[in-house]
Amino acid sequence: MPHYFAIYGYEITKKIEFCNFIMFPKTADFKEAESLAKNTNQFNLTAVGEIKGDPSREELFDLAGALTFCQQQWVVVSNPYEFPENTVPEQAIEKFPNIYENTNKRPSQGAIIIQDVFDHEARRNYLEICISRLRDQESEKITNFRKAFFRNVEICRMSSQFIDVTYYYDFSALEILARTFTQDYKTNNVAIIVAEFLNHYGFNVAQDNPPSRHLGMQTYAHLRNALFHNGSFEKSFQENGAEITIKLIDFASYLSRLLPDVLLKVLGYDDNHINWNRWQDLMPFKG
Repeated sequence: MPHYFAIYGYEITKKIEFCNFIMFPKTADFKEAESLAKNTNQFNLTAVGEIKGDPSREELFDLAGALTFCQQQWVVVSNPYEFPENTVPEQAIEKFPNIYENTNKRPSQGAIIIQDVFDHEARRNYLEICISRLRDQESEKITNFRKAFFRNVEICRMSSQFIDVTYYYDFSALEILARTFTQDYKTNNVAIIVAEFLNHYGFNVAQDNPPSRHLGMQTYAHLRNALFHNGSFEKSFQENGAEITIKLIDFASYLSRLLPDVLLKVLGYDDNHINWNRWQDLMPFKG
């Protein structure tokens, strides 16, 4: 008997198959699919999925995380339900509610993988790689990818994204990845480690960069320390005989845009559409 589940809030216009899943869109119309998925006030039914073999809640949990990460917006995956033997996707999708009842909002800073209407394989390839990596325990020992990944997913699932909470998740995820990569758990100044890690993946940053402070990892470390140790949203320090004050509100968004791309780099994903400088210039994809 086939097992179908509903997907709420993920943009899809074409059938895709990956790992143990097949996903079928509710609509093939690009504008309609985009409008349903990007709604910030409700969870609209956008697809049904079929899982091969015996349904696993762990697999569906990881799928929900992978879809949420791709969309950078909370995506809900329902429990699987057994349907009669000859049920087709079009019949299954009619059995699920059009709206997942939830009063939470769905803020987003924009999807990080290009839409399937522009590249049919991009999101399928991402999902294949991501789901496989999330289930790979040996890889997790080497990278701690899963621990960092779900910090970003949890940010996307926050109805109210308080800057002190999201900054904690962003920074701690980056530190987990950097310390695991360098195997350096002793250096107190994490900016050194994070800069080394990011430069390995081509992000062209420095430990400190006074002319362009968003490129200096010391900026983010200063703000992390001020926030975590003092509950302060700014940090003042002496530099070349002058007092400098940096504010969390001016730099948190850089970090929130940087982390998803760092995770994609660690995942080993690239589709030749991503502008890897988008965390600075806000242009998500190459022209």
